[in-house]
Amino acid sequence: MNETRSIAAFFTGLCVGVAIGALFTSEKGTDFRNRVVDKLKQTGEDVLDSVKDGIKEVSGFSSKTSSENPLG
Repeated sequence: MNETRSIAAFFTGLCVGVAIGALFTSEKGTDFRNRVVDKLKQTGEDVLDSVKDGIKEVSGFSSKTSSENPLG
């Protein structure tokens, strides 16, 4: 429960920060939005790559341990 509140507070602060940044930026609105979208896409791709790497690592660990199991 406490962890959920912390995560919610983080994302609320993030949204407020982005909104304030959007209000006070010296860029045109469309340029700012395009930059934010590009950054979000890149972050999503980075997260996806990390998840794929984690899955490969866990799969390698799983197959390695099962091949070393004397009972299996």
